Amino acid sequence: MNDTVSANEAEHVFGDGEYDAPPAAPAKLAERISSLDFIRGLAVMGILFANIIGFGQPMTAYMDPSLFLVPAGDPDGWLWLTQFVVIDGKMRALFTILFGAGLYLFMERAWARGEGRMLQARRLLILLAIGLLHYFFIWKGDILSSYAVWGLVALACINWKPSMKMFFGIGVYVLGALAYTAMFMGMQAIATMDTGGQAGLEAQQK
Repeated sequence: MNDTVSANEAEHVFGDGEYDAPPAAPAKLAERISSLDFIRGLAVMGILFANIIGFGQPMTAYMDPSLFLVPAGDPDGWLWLTQFVVIDGKMRALFTILFGAGLYLFMERAWARGEGRMLQARRLLILLAIGLLHYFFIWKGDILSSYAVWGLVALACINWKPSMKMFFGIGVYVLGALAYTAMFMGMQAIATMDTGGQAGLEAQQK
């Protein structure tokens, strides 16, 4: 299927069949959607709150607060449970939804300029490079590279019929949930094995 849109489709998106396509450039302030930017900011701050555990504790502590290297000061686990249920997955999910919305809004503008998916693909490849640098040189908990890879997958599917997108999305969601569950169960099993006590837990953090 062609990656560009017709003049009629451009008119539907922008309300003007005589739309004069500007050169590719970052969106101007007047072109941005303030509500999306505001919600995206909240999601980023929420992800920061969730990642505080990973900054100072083993990754397994995300799933089991008893694996903290130091006393958490939360003997009943309510603080951990609140963070895990209200913050951890919710903020990442919110940010992911906004990532997808931003990808499609960007493509609408690219189509109206008569461009295809390569412009968005270049942006995602740059994000992938930044994410890999972050992962290998700063922090192992990076997710930018994952967003870039799945953004490229979404870009490949962007012209699919809505029904195909829905079934594919549900399938990937179920497989992802199963893989995520298996991964954390494995992490917890390894962490609770006889690994030499505190020294073993500290070794996981490195």
